[in-house]
Amino acid sequence: MSKTIELSQALRDIPSVINFEVVTNCEGTPDNNYDLSLIIDVEDVESLNEYQKHPKHLEFGKFISEVREGRACIDFEI
Repeated sequence: MSKTIELSQALRDIPSVINFEVVTNCEGTPDNNYDLSLIIDVEDVESLNEYQKHPKHLEFGKFISEVREGRACIDFEI
């Protein structure tokens, strides 16, 4: 998983990203929990779309799709 965390760090350099955090599941929690979560804040849906189309995001997406077993995503506005 360290490679995943390392590669995800490039996402923080995408211009539309305001805040970036990588969190991992705590030891001793249920095995069916996800191992990793990326928490990324952007200004608005337009910025989210820019983030999703950015080459660094596309590159990370290609990598993670080859190693992940599952995926969950939520996009919301405050």
